[in-house]
Amino acid sequence: MSFKTFNYIFLSFIAVILIASSPLLSYAKGGSDGEDDDDGGDKNNKGARHLRILNAEPNLLEGNLLISGKHFGNKRFRGKVKLFVPTLGICNLEVLDFEPQVEVRKDQNIQELLVTLPEEIANFPGTYLLSVKRQLPKNQRNDNKENNGALSDVFYLTLGSGGSGDGSTGPTGPIGPPGATGPTGTIEGAVGVTGLEGAEGDIGGDTGPQGIQGVAGPTGPQGDPGPTGESGLGSNCALDSEQIDFGTGSSAVKELTVTNTSNVTIDVDAEFINLQPDGPSGPHFKFDVFSQPLPVENFPPDGDLGLVLDFLCNLAAETGESFNGFLIITVNGEPAECGPVFLNAICGP
Repeated sequence: MSFKTFNYIFLSFIAVILIASSPLLSYAKGGSDGEDDDDGGDKNNKGARHLRILNAEPNLLEGNLLISGKHFGNKRFRGKVKLFVPTLGICNLEVLDFEPQVEVRKDQNIQELLVTLPEEIANFPGTYLLSVKRQLPKNQRNDNKENNGALSDVFYLTLGSGGSGDGSTGPTGPIGPPGATGPTGTIEGAVGVTGLEGAEGDIGGDTGPQGIQGVAGPTGPQGDPGPTGESGLGSNCALDSEQIDFGTGSSAVKELTVTNTSNVTIDVDAEFINLQPDGPSGPHFKFDVFSQPLPVENFPPDGDLGLVLDFLCNLAAETGESFNGFLIITVNGEPAECGPVFLNAICGP
């Protein structure tokens, strides 16, 4: 596949993501509350803030990636950083350093994560899906059970132009530090006229003695104990695989097992995101859930849900043409703790 075709594929993928971002990736816009303070370690905070990725700056010479954002953690980062690359699959990026407080201007701070970057990515310019997932402390999971004990966000990382044309404009960088103070003016104002001296005031009386301390009141009765809080969901699902290769052929079938790891019943659903554009006569391929029918409601705790996934090459597809996509798992209408699952297939005889 040429660099020009590769870049076109990923730009089309971005358009699909933007259209479907509201129902599929609501976690990608975390932090819309507009607050700038960090949530880690704040005893008065009633729930963790939304994690936000503001920018990502790759350094191909040093082989690392500097991620700036908010609410990555307090003193240290507990979580995972992943990069979804069609040619390599899912890459877990090692965290090299974490700066919990970086001042960009007065009264405004950000946080920075320094992670590794695969050497092979320098040979494949294009757009990649970056994911940062932070595990919440145990004392905040009950207040944030809708996040399943974790906060996450995604960011579209663009490397190189990917073709002969100009690349798309990257995201806005963080606000720069304030400029230096200007020089002091040379013209000195005239000294004002000295005011009249006021009359001397009367001398006040002596300070009176301290009053007697009052008697302490009786201790009030102990209040009734509050009701027991609801049990949090914790991690709500697990997958037997986060990457499925359908191989080469005109069609193929693969199985994926989803396990309910929470202690309550859940509703499970899934949807595909394809990374290739349609051809003149329609799509060249199709990913689908063959069985069982979705959504599945009231799925019991510790239960295993077997999904049969199928891939089909249409007549318009060329032999050797490669296709990639993602399977997004949702639990109770929200992005699940597990996934997404990276899919790959090659059309052939």
